[in-house]
Amino acid sequence: MNYLGNIDFTTSWEGFGILWEFMQKHELWTKFISKQIWNTISEQNINKFSGIFERLISPAGLAIAVVEFFEEKQP
Repeated sequence: MNYLGNIDFTTSWEGFGILWEFMQKHELWTKFISKQIWNTISEQNINKFSGIFERLISPAGLAIAVVEFFEEKQP
């Protein structure tokens, strides 16, 4: 079994799953996912919700979104 220190959260689907579950259980999940939807809509994608899948449903995309979210000041 892998320890969290050995998991690549940016390229592996195993890391993606761990990070996705962590975020869904986090107290700021609603704020996080709302921000991702807002960012997608504000980019004026033709299919507004396809952008969120491109942004989040990949190991690298989710990892980047999580890091950017937690780097911002939370009110």
